[in-house]
Amino acid sequence: MAEQLFNIPKISLDNDVPFPNNGGKSRINLKSKDGTESYYIDIYRKYSKSNKIKISYTNIARKRYILRRLDLHYGPPHRNPPKLPPLYDSHNSLINLLSRYVGKTIKGPHLHIYVEGYDDKWAVPIEEIEKLNISDKNIIQITQEFLDYCKVVKAPNIKFPVNEVWIYVKFY
Repeated sequence: MAEQLFNIPKISLDNDVPFPNNGGKSRINLKSKDGTESYYIDIYRKYSKSNKIKISYTNIARKRYILRRLDLHYGPPHRNPPKLPPLYDSHNSLINLLSRYVGKTIKGPHLHIYVEGYDDKWAVPIEEIEKLNISDKNIIQITQEFLDYCKVVKAPNIKFPVNEVWIYVKFY
């Protein structure tokens, strides 16, 4: 069910959304193109104690399923569950991807993937996601990449803080 929800094209209900200030959150309200499903994407931003920027993008369906979460930071590593979840044959590519990271620790930017019975406890290095290429991009480009990856076909205008130089620097 989660993969089906993820793959549905989505449109924004918002025209303009501000990129969050430090310590803040912004929400993009979405619905499926046919109007039957509701979604949102939350963007979180904060500085770590070492003055490094931490940004997370969370794609949520039905107010409770975290379908994908992109964590852009070099904070504590993420540890995957010790065994592979029982997935159906229709999820062969997901099984193949997750099988390489059973019990592994993921360092650096990574993508959490919703798996039935595990919620968003599974993650893979961002380099593993072909359709989410954030290499050599700034935060404006990464934001658009995540929206595209999440099948947002009509996105809002994200208002980035023009006076903050860091948003123009290649993030990863």
